[in-house]
Amino acid sequence: MDLWLKTGSLKRCEKPAVQVDAQSEIVNVTVLVENDNNFSSKSSTSARASDCNKRAVKRKYDEGYLGLGFTWTGSEDYPDALCVVCQKILQNSSVVPAKLKRHLETHHPHLANKSISFFATKLVGIKAMQRIIHSTTTFNDKLLEVSYLVSQRIAMAGEAHTIAEKLIKPSILDAVKILLGESDSKKLESIPLSNNTVSRRIDHMGIYIKYEVCFRLQKCDFFCLQIDESTDVAGLAVLLAFVRYAYEGDIQEDLLMCKTLPTYTTGEEIFRALDSFMSENEITWEKFMGVCTDGAKSMTGSVKGVVT
Repeated sequence: MDLWLKTGSLKRCEKPAVQVDAQSEIVNVTVLVENDNNFSSKSSTSARASDCNKRAVKRKYDEGYLGLGFTWTGSEDYPDALCVVCQKILQNSSVVPAKLKRHLETHHPHLANKSISFFATKLVGIKAMQRIIHSTTTFNDKLLEVSYLVSQRIAMAGEAHTIAEKLIKPSILDAVKILLGESDSKKLESIPLSNNTVSRRIDHMGIYIKYEVCFRLQKCDFFCLQIDESTDVAGLAVLLAFVRYAYEGDIQEDLLMCKTLPTYTTGEEIFRALDSFMSENEITWEKFMGVCTDGAKSMTGSVKGVVT
């Protein structure tokens, strides 16, 4: 049996052990890195969630804050703080006693020891001023509306613009003075109805009507035209175009354009004026369904007419 036994010291196989240890260290390091990443991502997510929760906090206004010189403004559910002394507005995040007191002691140190009744008097003055501003703004809006309505009447009647200041306004003042009294009559003296004002109001209404008609033509499914060439009082050639279209389930008819022809009244010039208007207002010819004319040669010619 001794012949079959090997003598000598046994050597340890350190290489596989090193490999195993190295692999185990790699695995351990990988696990640690993954755990660290997961922890950092979870911590960042929780941090963002906590930040969102902090931002989502809605602070309520307390009546006791008036003793610090502040009332509330804006939304009742998410109010901001309004200083009754300098009318400075602080955000909802500042609606806390410490920040409100710091504002009072920093910007108004001479009022730091005032009682709540002093700031209540300031608040009454602010509310009265707000009511005056609101009533004045509302009254001015009504005066503006009256000015536009009178200008519309003048334009529809085709009267001179000076008739508003010379006839219409004095008649209104006389009627109100007799029926309602002198004080109400004086309120209407500020209605803007001068010659230039009426002209400007009519121009504004014309621009709005043109914009509205063009907007409807851009949205409708189809439209038809009725065109006619005429002359004005100065003898200049004028192109009139009426449009008929479907809008909100009903057939509408409006004046599309009234344009002076620059040169001759040929079919080419008439179509060029009409096409340029369509291009300027972004109205496509693909929705065009038909045309009606007065039967003139320039309109219905088989070679150069507008219809051709």
